[in-house]
Amino acid sequence: MHPMIVVAAALILVGITGAAMYAIASRHDKSNSG
Repeated sequence: MHPMIVVAAALILVGITGAAMYAIASRHDKSNSG
């Protein structure tokens, strides 16, 4: 695999994981974020 493909896949995976974790955290700890 080309390094660019690996980097792009890693960035996409990190972006999706970060967005999902942020959404779950904001939805789950809405009353506990203070």
